[in-house]
Amino acid sequence: MSTTPPSISQEGIPRVMIPDEVFERGALQHKDFVVGRFFGRILIRTFQGYQIPAFKTIQNVLNYLWGKGNKLEINMNQPARSVIVRIPSDYIREKVLKKRIWYVDTSMFHVAQWPDGEVADTSSLEAITIWAHLIGVPFDLMTNEGLGWIADALGNPKEMDDWTKNLSSLSVAHVKVEADATKPFPTVLELFRQSGAVFRVEVQYPWLTPTCSHCKELGHILKDCLKIKRQ
Repeated sequence: MSTTPPSISQEGIPRVMIPDEVFERGALQHKDFVVGRFFGRILIRTFQGYQIPAFKTIQNVLNYLWGKGNKLEINMNQPARSVIVRIPSDYIREKVLKKRIWYVDTSMFHVAQWPDGEVADTSSLEAITIWAHLIGVPFDLMTNEGLGWIADALGNPKEMDDWTKNLSSLSVAHVKVEADATKPFPTVLELFRQSGAVFRVEVQYPWLTPTCSHCKELGHILKDCLKIKRQ
């Protein structure tokens, strides 16, 4: 316990200085917790005259995805569009944190470790990790180095799948990149050789996050848009 008497703020409120070590020891005890913050609005839905909080949907989905048959401890902060979830399993928690972006229904949310869980503002999505399928890659570029050069045009290269590593196709590659979500995703790339030869590579995305038809931002759909004034 503190032996230092509280000071008084200019507003006359008692103020206590708490050492950082106290926060750090508390955070260590709470290492099982992650915090997720939604990119869109969390609504209360109405069904047959009853108000059903979105929390019930969140609870069902996260218990299924992360609980693996066990009921998780889930706390919701609706004004902040966030949830704090206790995941006892180190293995599952690491998997959840590694993926970072998750969904409940059509609402996307970002997950971080508590207490690093001062999650950045998620009112808009600036970067997203996605898979891109490169079609028509010259065979001599079907290497880790060659695909890295191509993937640089899409964002920050992360990895390729085993299908690509094993050369299951001689001209098609699957690469994961962290892409700029504020710009259109390219659907074609041009590769130049020093000789002047040009090769075109088609880019397909097997999955992209929903896009709002109102604000054109990724990560939510129209009904969850924060930029629409509600009556």
